[in-house]
Amino acid sequence: MVLRLVLQLLILIVEVIAQASTSDCNPTISKCPSDIAFPEYIYADFREGPNPSFIQTGPGSVKYTDEGVELTISRLGQYPTLSSKGYFFFGEVTAVLKASIGQGIISFLMLMSDTKDEIDFEWFGSSSQRIQTNFFLQGAGSGYGRGMDHHIGDVHDEFHTYKVIWTETDMTFYIDGQLIRTEHAADPSGYPDTPMMARIGAWVGGDPSNPKGTVNWAGGETDFTEAPFTMTIQSIEIRNYTPGWGYKYEDTAGNRDSIRVLYRPERRPGARKAKQKALRKQRHRDEPIKEESDQFENQGNFMSGKEFQDYLRSKEHPSV
Repeated sequence: MVLRLVLQLLILIVEVIAQASTSDCNPTISKCPSDIAFPEYIYADFREGPNPSFIQTGPGSVKYTDEGVELTISRLGQYPTLSSKGYFFFGEVTAVLKASIGQGIISFLMLMSDTKDEIDFEWFGSSSQRIQTNFFLQGAGSGYGRGMDHHIGDVHDEFHTYKVIWTETDMTFYIDGQLIRTEHAADPSGYPDTPMMARIGAWVGGDPSNPKGTVNWAGGETDFTEAPFTMTIQSIEIRNYTPGWGYKYEDTAGNRDSIRVLYRPERRPGARKAKQKALRKQRHRDEPIKEESDQFENQGNFMSGKEFQDYLRSKEHPSV
């Protein structure tokens, strides 16, 4: 009886891993595996060190200190990024951070779905007070007119608290508790409404190989004789308004009505027999059975580091 229960558990674990083993699958184009959902609440205090809900997905220095996690760019081609291992479907994201200084260096907090719905905070290394909020619908080219600038105290040397509350009806942005922007789902121009993951980091908008509009938007070409460029993230918290096991796109429309919330893993045809066969082979060879305890470890669907860098570079912004 105990052996049977252990076997069932191992089969379930393998199925979870198999469902989450793809990369950058766009459900508006093809059928994709389910996204793993975050629980109702996640809090990462990076002053305490790495957090299991986030992984590094871009090259560059990542260092944990008493102030938080420092993401540092030292040379061209680096874009140190922390990415969440799960998704949330409407909710709140709050980050406490200091943005990086440096001409052409963009610090960012990006919420992004598999369909490339996107909600952003962006900070400019060439300006100590300028912040931009923005959102996009199913791809980079759909929303450059939605960018909105805001100005507060020093974003490079002082910690500030940045928050997005994203619901089915409204999207609100806050800085240090003050409401700075509101958008409504009823707006006919569109509204992001598919499960999001979170990315936070920095990249070189001032790379001379980027489109001219992007370089100008970022504040000009980056001078690496002034490197290194460092942003510091003290903490990030996520409240998921639709917790569950995962989210599955039922069609290629790529909107809220496409999503089915899963409360347990879906079984894949043939997975049980394949796992039983693999277990018999392992026992025959007297090899230990490998288990995977972290359901997020091979979480997929979000872009790899290189894919994400290519996506950032492709986002040609109009000259400012």
